[in-house]
Amino acid sequence: MNPFVAAAQQRRLVLASTSPRRAAVLQMLGFAFDTAVAPIDEAALGLPEPELHVVRLAGLKARAAAPA
Repeated sequence: MNPFVAAAQQRRLVLASTSPRRAAVLQMLGFAFDTAVAPIDEAALGLPEPELHVVRLAGLKARAAAPA
């Protein structure tokens, strides 16, 4: 078994994206997950460097999808 899948089965994995492709990739790799809509305006971030944009967006989505 993929060690990442085994580790993920120990916790609740949440995909904070409505991307069908991301969901398909996770399913193809054997991950069980829930999907949560994170109402984040990705265009509003306006960060010039892709690395900063991705890290910031991931943090915002994680916080938005986390249980209260």
